Amino acid sequence: MLKILRNLSTPKQSSHNVVQDIKAIQDISNRRGNDADNVSKIIYYGLVQNLWFQAAHAGMFALGFGDYDEEDDIEKFKDEKTFRVANGIMDSQLRGLGIPGHIVSVLKNTLIDVYERSKRSRPEYVDAAWKLIALSPVVDSKVKRIKSALWYVDSKKRRQEMIDKGFSLDNPAYEATAKVISAVTNVPLDRLMIKMQNLKGAFAEETATWMRIALVLGWSEWELKPDKIKKEKVKKDKFGNIVVKTKEEKLDKFGNPIVKGGYKKQKVDKFGNVLQD
Repeated sequence: MLKILRNLSTPKQSSHNVVQDIKAIQDISNRRGNDADNVSKIIYYGLVQNLWFQAAHAGMFALGFGDYDEEDDIEKFKDEKTFRVANGIMDSQLRGLGIPGHIVSVLKNTLIDVYERSKRSRPEYVDAAWKLIALSPVVDSKVKRIKSALWYVDSKKRRQEMIDKGFSLDNPAYEATAKVISAVTNVPLDRLMIKMQNLKGAFAEETATWMRIALVLGWSEWELKPDKIKKEKVKKDKFGNIVVKTKEEKLDKFGNPIVKGGYKKQKVDKFGNVLQD
């Protein structure tokens, strides 16, 4: 049981911050010390220090350095970064309370995942249950690596890509294999693969200087660049006119429109003339 719950104890810094906050609140309640000093401790340990760490971890600086084009979904990128920082601050504070706080954090993140899935056309709520494995960080780390490795073979297109690339260094099969080995043996081969990808992106000609530095320091490319805006494809005829699809009505042999469940009921006026919709 202890092996499963290993690493469940919170980072020392988070625990220290929470202890400092509680101590400052108790001092204010018991009228000990200077109220201004105690309030400043609560703000610093509870918000400022945590905010700096979470903002750096989420790569918030990319919003200031990035030179984005019109096709980049900047607003979505900003919202995702802001939410990630705010949620990270809350998780850090909860985990600073020990195992009960960690459990609350995991349940919160599971509900957030369910809510985000509700906006999709195919929510697949059953996958949200995987979030509960985070109750044990050791098991969660291994499961995430194995799931990530299986993602590469979950699509016929990706499987074919691995076959076509053969022994090429950019073959995703290497990364998938490294993740499985890391999950089973705890040898961090997947981190080595990620570092190699970061260095490859850092030395690419089109990479900006600020992004080169970030990639070398450990941030991944997906953390620094927004997704492209998905544009709906519009079909046009040979003259350039937009083709609009209209729903065609099925007719029976007498020319009457057929609808699901029977014939379409036509409206008539008091003189027996058919009314048009």
